[in-house]
Amino acid sequence: NKLINYLFIYSMKLLIIIILLFHIITIITCTITNPVDYVNILGGTNSRYDLSHGSTLPLISRPWGFNSFAPQTNHDSGNWWFHPYDRRFLGMRVTHQPSPWIGDYGHFLIRFSLPNRFNYDSSKELSSYSIKDSIYKPYYYKTILRSYSTNDDDLSFEFTSTNHGAISKVHYPKYIHNDEDDGYQQIRRISILLNGNNDTSTVSTDLIDGITTISGYTTKNSGGVYSNFAFYYVIAIYTGASGDLPTQKPFNTSNDNTWAFVDFLPTNNDFTIRIGTSMISIDQALTNLLNEVNIKKSFDIIKEESKLEWNNLLSTVSVDEIHSDYNKNDLLTTFYTCLYRSSLFPRQLTEIDSDGNTIHWSPYDGNIYPGELSTDSGFWDAYSTVYPLLSIINPNQLSLTINGWLNAYKEGNWLPKWASPGYRGSMVGTLGDVTLADAIVKNIANINYTLAYEAIRKDAFQIPSDDESGLGRECMESYIINNYVSSTSDCDQVVSRTMNYWQSDFAISQAAKVLNHIEDYNILYNRSLQYHLLFDDDIKFFRSKNNITNKFTTKHLFDEFAWGGDYTEAGPMQYRFYIPHDPIGLNELYSNNLCDYLEEIQLSKSIYHIGEYGNVIHEQTEMIENCWGQYSHNNQPSHYMLYMFIASSTSYSTQCANKGQYFLYKALDLYQSNEDMFVGDEDNGQMSAWYILSSIGLYALSPGTVDYMLGVPLFNQVTIQLSNDKQLVIKAINNSKSNKFVKEIYWNDRLLTKVVSISYFDLMSGGTLTFVMASDMNS
Repeated sequence: NKLINYLFIYSMKLLIIIILLFHIITIITCTITNPVDYVNILGGTNSRYDLSHGSTLPLISRPWGFNSFAPQTNHDSGNWWFHPYDRRFLGMRVTHQPSPWIGDYGHFLIRFSLPNRFNYDSSKELSSYSIKDSIYKPYYYKTILRSYSTNDDDLSFEFTSTNHGAISKVHYPKYIHNDEDDGYQQIRRISILLNGNNDTSTVSTDLIDGITTISGYTTKNSGGVYSNFAFYYVIAIYTGASGDLPTQKPFNTSNDNTWAFVDFLPTNNDFTIRIGTSMISIDQALTNLLNEVNIKKSFDIIKEESKLEWNNLLSTVSVDEIHSDYNKNDLLTTFYTCLYRSSLFPRQLTEIDSDGNTIHWSPYDGNIYPGELSTDSGFWDAYSTVYPLLSIINPNQLSLTINGWLNAYKEGNWLPKWASPGYRGSMVGTLGDVTLADAIVKNIANINYTLAYEAIRKDAFQIPSDDESGLGRECMESYIINNYVSSTSDCDQVVSRTMNYWQSDFAISQAAKVLNHIEDYNILYNRSLQYHLLFDDDIKFFRSKNNITNKFTTKHLFDEFAWGGDYTEAGPMQYRFYIPHDPIGLNELYSNNLCDYLEEIQLSKSIYHIGEYGNVIHEQTEMIENCWGQYSHNNQPSHYMLYMFIASSTSYSTQCANKGQYFLYKALDLYQSNEDMFVGDEDNGQMSAWYILSSIGLYALSPGTVDYMLGVPLFNQVTIQLSNDKQLVIKAINNSKSNKFVKEIYWNDRLLTKVVSISYFDLMSGGTLTFVMASDMNS
């Protein structure tokens, strides 16, 4: 008996050792000191008008920066002015473009060249370059301009940005002097390329005593500006090892509304360019230059400042452990690139004046105001992921951003739907209501709740006047009367538009309840639950309805695969379950078989019919090319869908919830670490924030509540440094590619049962959320 007991104890110890060794072998521990170096800013740039892998730009920027900068590699493709396979370099572009579908404003090019002696045409000063010779980082760019190389040297430059400016270190090829090279033009040219029309440029030494500067402004924009819009710049040229000495007197200069250049004789090879910008004045641009890129700071100091700022931000979320099933570098690259993308927009147009006051120019009325201003983001895209992510990892930035939107409301009298920099007529719904309501419900600090509620209540109750086209809710009168936007109204996309209004009204109702506006709560909550009015029980789809006949549009006109018409950037299939604020009620409409219909969508054939768009749009191609079934992860209308499997269940461990978890893993696997990173337009951080939230096992299905859905974590362990100095640790036990299903979830060692979500306030109190994974579905 003693021998048997001994052998038993020995075998158990051996088993434990084997299990521990297996764990060590299969778990990769990550020690990440510089997460910014995992960021691939080329991710998503392999995009065209007709097929998007992100439609992103390789932005050198500070987080939520006033400006961004990127190399421009073509001028033949409109707003798709960078592509990783281009081999021409036109210049470094100062850009504010949030999306190629919205366009740019306040942009111009900065160039370095050896000018062609036979041609002073600015459009001809291009160079070949290779992406292989270039370094792309959020805080740093370097490349070689091959058209100006010699046998012994190259024209190269380095570039880094600040919030309102930038600094560049330029090296020209060493001067060659012999009879054989008399024909080789060696003048050192520094130039900017403007946009014509009302743009201006001046070359002088008056702004900064003895320093050659190029200054002026551009009025180029794509809309959304007041009549006095101008984007001002001051570019100061220095030399010396630290970039703090005046240059020689320019050999030649020129300036007009299309370009300006400064030519120097080839007695100096190295220059430092310091750039300041403003939306207020040239004086303010100079103030920004002197505050951020003054001669007390070398290029390397400013570069390291930017690197540190990005590292501090990205280190908020630490990936601690990854299963060996995954490629560590690929996964970390995708994760931290998505976190970078989630931290670029909304842009802050705030400036600091010479007295240290926070001010901004308003695109809504052209005046200068104190405080923040947020812009370059569309709520239709961002409401569901960007802001719910910020509320966890950076509530202080969220507070600043919300205040920037409230200033936009005060100056324009309506909360923007899409701002760039001011009101843009793009997308349906007033989903900024959801974002502001969410901040109220979550008790985000330092926000004027009275003003925030005023802004969103106005959207919910006030019909815009005839001279307020594109502001507030379009066809609001039809919505108020019918609880849906009728097919007889003046609006298109009436089903999607109505669904967005329901979602907004639900979120506003929750804010009203928190603020004790009980009458508003009752009205808006009731409105949000009228979705049965557009649900055709015969065919189980949401359809447009004629309010006069109280009947759905003629059935022979309905095509479940047709895009457009009553639906925004999708079709009936993608909007089939878009009631994220009441999944239980929706399940009842589907006779408690919602899970079967959700699964049918995933397993069906990937097809579309062109519908009322009249031609193929890129989202249709991307669904076929990149996704599966009728699940169109390439665009926002589908991003809620997989969480409906879980939300309509009684627990995260039901078979229906397990099916959702399976497809969530599949969706996370769509993201890549290269130029094809995304399966569609990334859209101002929206698709990136979806990845970040989903990969840590959380998702805000219906912002405006405190609930985060419990999904499936991709990593074995992630640690989030909360703003209150506490930590949120998310673990996955038995995690691997084969273990896709959640068996149990513990919150601080307490087993969670019969739940599908966890409270925001629990998460922010700090603690450990542990998922136990399994390879088989629960029965």
